[in-house]
This record gives sequence, C-alpha cells and structure tokens, in this order.
Amino acid sequence: RLGKAMRTVARVSSSFVTRVRSTTARRMTTAARAASAPAHTYVDTHCHLDMVLPRLELSFEDWRASLDATAHDDGAALDACITIGCSLKSLASTAELSQKQGVYSAFGIHPLSAPEWDGAGVPERIEALCADAKCVAVGETGLDYHRISEDVDVEAYKATQRASFEAQMKLATRLDLPLIVHTREAEEDTLELMRAHLPRDARVHVHCFTSSLTLAQALLASFPKLCIGFTGVVSFKNGSDVRAVVASVPLDRILLETDSPYMAPTPYRGQVCHPGMIPRIAEAIASTHGVPVSDVYRASRENTRSVYGI
Repeated sequence: RLGKAMRTVARVSSSFVTRVRSTTARRMTTAARAASAPAHTYVDTHCHLDMVLPRLELSFEDWRASLDATAHDDGAALDACITIGCSLKSLASTAELSQKQGVYSAFGIHPLSAPEWDGAGVPERIEALCADAKCVAVGETGLDYHRISEDVDVEAYKATQRASFEAQMKLATRLDLPLIVHTREAEEDTLELMRAHLPRDARVHVHCFTSSLTLAQALLASFPKLCIGFTGVVSFKNGSDVRAVVASVPLDRILLETDSPYMAPTPYRGQVCHPGMIPRIAEAIASTHGVPVSDVYRASRENTRSVYGI
C-alpha cells in the first residue's frame, strides 16, 4: 500500500511539474512577443487602396504581410486603414476591399466628380453603401477650384460642386456619420458652406490639408470635433507652408493619412505611396512640433477613435 501511494504521489507531482512548465513556457512566449512587438500602432485615415494595390502589383494579403515584416524596423505597426470610394468607378472596389481585416471604408462623390452626384440613383447608392458595418464616414466631398479649364462655365462648375457638397453634408448629418472634406483653392466657400450646413458638433476630417493657417484656425474654432489630416507633403522640401500650419494645429486635432497612392513622403518620393509610409509622416509632424514621435502616435490614435470610432 505504501508503494502504491508513493507511485500516486509521483504521478501527481509529475503532472504538476508538466503543467507548471507548460504555463511558464506560454508566459515566456507571450512576454517575448510583447517585448518584440512594435511600440505603437497607427491608422491611415485616408487612402485609396483600390488604386494602391494595382500599382504595387500586390494582392492585399501579400502587401499586408510585407508591412508586418517591416513593422519592427519602424517601431510602429499598421492597425487599420480607411479606404475611400469617391467616384462611381471606385464604389464597388472600395466596398470589396473594406471586407478585409483591418480595412474600413467611406463613400461619397469627390468634388472633381461632382456631376456624378446627380446621376440616377447615385445618392441612394451612396446611402446604401454607408449602411455597411465597415463604413465609417461619408466622403470624400467638398470643393476643388484648382485649375478650372478655360472652356468651362466657371460659375456653373462651382455651383455643381457646391450642390453636391451640400447634399453630402446633409447626408452625413442625417446618418450621424463623420464627414470627410476635400478643399483646394476654395477656402471662403468651403468655410461658408460648412458653417451653414453642418451642426457645430459634427465629426469632420478635413483631409490632405494644404490650405492656409487662417482656414485651419477658422475650422478648428467653428467645429470642436473637427480634425485636420496631413499627408507626406509635410515632409517635402517645399512643404514649409504646410509645416507652418502643422506647427499651429494642436496634436489632439491631427489625423495621420497618406492619401495614397499619391504624395509619398520623403525619402520615398517618386514611389507608390501606401499606408505603410505613415511612420515617415508621423516623424515629420513630430519634428515640426518638437516632440517625440510617440506623442504623435498616441494623439493621432486617440483622435482616430474620437472621429471614426476605430
């Protein structure tokens, strides 16, 4: 009987040791992963993945894997991105990509495509797309008066953009969704229409900001929940005007974005821009503000949660 009892104790002890070793191994693996994980995560709040991936000649899965492989070098990892469908030809591809893990969407009609808004069933189609669980905003919409062709009726051209912009502001308000605004060389009209058609507490992302400090300050004062997005332009040698605006915008009102495939930041000028280049933009903003890049990551990540719920 004594021998049997000792054998039982031995079996229990052996089982206990095995469990302890297994638990310790799991804890060590978890700790190792945590120690090697990038210190920060980020969201690219504005990109056009349906144009990025064909230019890179990569599938979404291969592109995503390539980012994961380089995240440790940057000290930051892509958490998610918002891909924008803002013309009739981009709506379906954007909706398809938004079903991928870590991809969200926004739908609207860009000011340069403003005549499309009046197409049969277009407003209804945009609204239906905005009902998808992965859709986080209406847009991009707004005003763009840059390089209006000489053979165009200027007033009619601007009126079409204004009507489309106004309608999409009303849609965002009715759906209680954030609004993504594009504005270029149309500062007075943009501010006037936004003040007229958006509630003061609207969640707004004025994206790819390259306008004046005066407009930035007026927008921030008019809409307390508005944030301004800055792209790779902040890193350009000739981007001093944009950096002057960045320096005056508080970190708690800044969003990180690429607007890819355009405007790859330094040192990637001339390459296809993509969301994995956000760290260079964050570094340029940090340098402009004279703060550690970790401050930029933390603030922009919180701003993304506040505006988009991501």
